[in-house]
Amino acid sequence: MNKPLSRKTRFLIYLSLIIGFSLIISSIFFQQKEIYASCSVSCYPSASSCSLQNSPCGESQAGCASGRYEPPGKAYCCPFQVTCTCTPGACTGCTPVCASGQTTAVTGPLCVSGAVSSCTGSNGCTACTLTGSACYYLETNVTPSIPASISMIVEGTTYQLSINPLTPTRIKLPAVSSSNVQVSVPTFTAPPTSRGGGYYFQTNNYGVGDEWKTWTTCSGIAGEDFCSTVPNTNNTQNFVPTTKTVNQVLKEGATGKISGMYTTTDKCNNTYKYSLPVEGYYVVDTLPETQPIVIPPDITVNGCVSSTYTGSEINNPLHIEATTSDVNSNDEIQAFVLWLSKDSSVPTSTTITASYTGSTDADLGIMIRKNGSDWSNPSIYATNVALTWGPVTNGYVQINGENVIRIYDVSVTQTTNTLFDYKLEFLSNSSNMYGMYNVFGQSIDSYMINSNILDQSYISDLFNWGIDLTNPTVDNVTQQVQDPSNTELTWSTTDSTSGMLRTVMNGYRTGGTETDIAQLFLPATYTVNKGDLTLGALPLASEIGLFNDSNAWIFDNNTGETDILNIGTNEGGQIDIYVTAYDNACNTNSISEEIDLNPWFATRGGNVYSQNNISTTAKDVSDVTALDGVFNINTLMDKDHIDLGTELLATRNTSISTLIHSNLGAVQGALLYDSNNVKGYWFDILMSKFSQNIESSTSFENITTSIATDCPEGTSCYKYSEEDIAIPSGYVCDKPTLFVSKQNIYIEPNITSDLDTLSGCIFLAGNNIEILDGAHLSNGSVIEYDYIEGYMIAENQIIFPLVDEGESLRDGVEIFGGALALGLDPATGESAFSIKRNLRLFSQINPAVVLTYDNKYSNISTIFFGVEAPIYRQEVGFKSF
Repeated sequence: MNKPLSRKTRFLIYLSLIIGFSLIISSIFFQQKEIYASCSVSCYPSASSCSLQNSPCGESQAGCASGRYEPPGKAYCCPFQVTCTCTPGACTGCTPVCASGQTTAVTGPLCVSGAVSSCTGSNGCTACTLTGSACYYLETNVTPSIPASISMIVEGTTYQLSINPLTPTRIKLPAVSSSNVQVSVPTFTAPPTSRGGGYYFQTNNYGVGDEWKTWTTCSGIAGEDFCSTVPNTNNTQNFVPTTKTVNQVLKEGATGKISGMYTTTDKCNNTYKYSLPVEGYYVVDTLPETQPIVIPPDITVNGCVSSTYTGSEINNPLHIEATTSDVNSNDEIQAFVLWLSKDSSVPTSTTITASYTGSTDADLGIMIRKNGSDWSNPSIYATNVALTWGPVTNGYVQINGENVIRIYDVSVTQTTNTLFDYKLEFLSNSSNMYGMYNVFGQSIDSYMINSNILDQSYISDLFNWGIDLTNPTVDNVTQQVQDPSNTELTWSTTDSTSGMLRTVMNGYRTGGTETDIAQLFLPATYTVNKGDLTLGALPLASEIGLFNDSNAWIFDNNTGETDILNIGTNEGGQIDIYVTAYDNACNTNSISEEIDLNPWFATRGGNVYSQNNISTTAKDVSDVTALDGVFNINTLMDKDHIDLGTELLATRNTSISTLIHSNLGAVQGALLYDSNNVKGYWFDILMSKFSQNIESSTSFENITTSIATDCPEGTSCYKYSEEDIAIPSGYVCDKPTLFVSKQNIYIEPNITSDLDTLSGCIFLAGNNIEILDGAHLSNGSVIEYDYIEGYMIAENQIIFPLVDEGESLRDGVEIFGGALALGLDPATGESAFSIKRNLRLFSQINPAVVLTYDNKYSNISTIFFGVEAPIYRQEVGFKSF
């Protein structure tokens, strides 16, 4: 049996229990505090046991140190359910790593795997996972290989560049204002280890003479260089200098280096790997040089020259000599282009086609092109209406279906240079070229022809050239007589194409009794003498109007004016004025004006007979008011009725004077048999007839003032003499009277008759009848006329000698009756009806002799000669109308 515990023992036991219980309670309380104090221990067994409670946690709950945010007055607490056996420490004991194929090295933002490096460690209580930095996939991109080649593309033509800087590749000079130039490398396929491939170019343009060769940056020394941007997936990229234009960089003779690289894009980042560069070298082609075109000098048959025009004769054909050379090689010269344009533009690029269909006159190109490998048979091209090129047939250029230019004598000679030599004949027709053209020219080398495309952008404006195949117009030269020595000459010329260059005025002399120089006075004061002109004989037509005639009046750039011609002391004959006009193309045209100084006579009614021919030509003076009132009132003659005859004008010659008023019923006949042409016939037969009727008339001797005075007894009278007879001025034939001289009869005006009775004088001379001067009547600017009433028959000549030589104005003579000159033996060179009265320049408008038929002499003639039929048949002149 157990021994009961002593009181002391029980006390000690109770005390121990109390202490133990206290220790237990203290231990539990302490454990709660530890949990609450720990910042790294989670609430066991699960953190999910934690909840947000009022702070501090209750006695039955422990604090939950989770590191979470605790609002003021709150705390995360967990039920006091688990007893922590240890305090966890930091997780250590390992180095975090990434999964296979990943790394903690930063390869790029595009390669973040999303994982974190980790390892299994311990926190002193349990195993734990230790994490490190983020994980990245590995970079797989590699450097691409170098491009195999590099090229430049100029306006569609590809030039593979030399990789040897000593032998650069020659490239075409880009057309003016062209930017159509690219750089290129072969394409490549990017490896799958990259995110794709691309191309990178870098240019170092040296310029001419290495002016920009030193590399600085991508923009170069003067903005001439450039670098392309990456990424760029185009293996062909534009050649774009930083600030300069393509033409400023790729100029004649310029050199440079183009570098091209492949690029690949990294997997993990927007970075690239570059291949080694392929470096190509270029040199820009130098254009062929064309020397100034030579047009050999030309001169017309008249001596006209022009260095700016083609006319119907001058520079036609137009001879073209174009000398070209190419510093690279003359073998490269392929063609020479000549372009004629009415404006200042030429297409910069043209197309060569297989056919020619015709041109336009506004823009026309002619090209001489190499045919094959040499110039032995060059091809000829011309532009179509659409300004494309086509080969012409037989060298003819057409407009509107008509041949307008013939291209011939084409030769091309190549030595140290290349000479193009050919001729252009401009043909005149309704479509011919005309006007002023801008002439352009260009030598073409092989680089300027790309397949069928011709680069004309560097064509040069050579010169201006005019084409005029039409003669100028010369209007009629008109006269306006001012006085016996001076007449106005009005002339005018026109040319609507090339304009007037020169007018040449020549003067020549035909016939006449006195020849002197002539002078031409210029407007407006008419005091300036253009020069003294020697009036020589009329030359051959080819010698008239010569361009540089030293014996001519020459007017340059003048389309016309009114000058005053002074004829000096020239008498009789004609002064022939020729006005020859030249336009700027040396085309010429001329017209002549006859200044007739020959006296002429006019008749109205009746018959006029002169052996051989009447050496005078009537003039149309129907509008000359100066003739109003100058003729005797008895004749009824006026300016509207002046002509050579109103019944018959006949001759045995082949030519005959013209009738002004032929519509009035006049008749002309040529090559007629002349029954009057029997020497000595008419004087003798009339004297025979007179002898049969002489008894009815009274003879008288003296000649004083009138028939009534000299023959007072008879009703009809006659005066017969073996010698000359002189009829004085003022004599009045107031009875039917016949004056007969076997020699000459001299009549001095004025001679009149009695108009109220059958009276008048018939003058019959075995040789000549001569009309003397009488009193001088003309004054001011009006020609007056001496006056004779009578009928004159001369076996030889009726002569009107030169009178009033000392007077500025000379008188004419008017006859009211009739006149027959039978021309028995006229003086050499003279006609039977010989007019030497010369009114000088007034001969242009005033007849020297005016004859009006008076029918009364038909009746008077019957008194002395009877009325036998032969008289009437022979048309001596007594026939009545």
